[in-house]
Amino acid sequence: MATPRDLMNRPAPPGAHARAREQARTRAEAIKQALTVADLADLREADLCPETQGWSCDCPTCHGAGTVKISAAGKGWLCSAEGCGACGDVVAFEMAASGKSFAAACESLEGLIAKAPRDAATGDLFKAGAS
Repeated sequence: MATPRDLMNRPAPPGAHARAREQARTRAEAIKQALTVADLADLREADLCPETQGWSCDCPTCHGAGTVKISAAGKGWLCSAEGCGACGDVVAFEMAASGKSFAAACESLEGLIAKAPRDAATGDLFKAGAS
């Protein structure tokens, strides 16, 4: 009979890690299609300031005031604070802001997407009259 220790030390079935990575990648891509960094920063009540080429807000990693620049499309972010350089997509922003793991951040973002108010005309998140 196998002991719990034997079960813990059992190697994963062939291809299990590759399948898990692909599932995680697919999950993250679906989140990135539905939610931008700008939307998430707005939801987290970051002090989001419009700029000529996107937005700026405080860094979720180093907490530098206005050091994060969010791209015009809202798909990426980068902290310009000296010694920080944190950057990424919406999942990375949630991980940095909440301290959650990748899987927990994805779960949190999927919950936000499911509950988020949407514009009645376009279906976009957080538009006309949405709070």
